[in-house]
Amino acid sequence: MSKGPVPFPSFGKKAKDLLYKDYNFDQKFSWSTTSESGLGITASGVKFDELFIGDIRVQHKSGRNTVDVTIDCDSKVSTAVTFDEVVPGLKTSFGFKVPDQKSGKVGIFC
Repeated sequence: MSKGPVPFPSFGKKAKDLLYKDYNFDQKFSWSTTSESGLGITASGVKFDELFIGDIRVQHKSGRNTVDVTIDCDSKVSTAVTFDEVVPGLKTSFGFKVPDQKSGKVGIFC
């Protein structure tokens, strides 16, 4: 004996897809600016329900050198420093994260 109508999971699916498919309900923002001296600042974030996730990125370019610092919402600071053409044909970079003491990386690229 049946206690109610048989469920139809695909009933109205095409209408729902037409209205809600590929629609993002999250709130996002991004702000970016650069200066003539080579300093760039970017702030971005997204809000999922009551959770906010974001980061701030600062990048400074001076000649062939670049310093890139990112601070995320968990208070982790990631830093990457790149020296391009220290010696002709050689690119050197190193990076680290704070407070993770095991994250240090050094790279030499030819």
